[in-house]
Amino acid sequence: MFSAVWAACDHFLAPPIKLFLQKNSIGPKNDDALTGISECVIGVILGAIAGYYFGPMIAVSFAQTAWSWIATGCLIRASFVFSR
Repeated sequence: MFSAVWAACDHFLAPPIKLFLQKNSIGPKNDDALTGISECVIGVILGAIAGYYFGPMIAVSFAQTAWSWIATGCLIRASFVFSR
């Protein structure tokens, strides 16, 4: 269930975050890196929400890209930091 929420958030929220980063010249000029940073931002937000309400989360990435694993690590760490 949580994977579906994360996938939906990545699909709908990553492009606007990436566009915001591009327009404001924040981060690298590489499109893959900007997409990865956007996924990390979403991972931190979802990890913070999940950690606060449900406790620490353990997650895995089904996508076999470096940025997906980095975003998964961000989600896990945020869930531990924000857990009650």
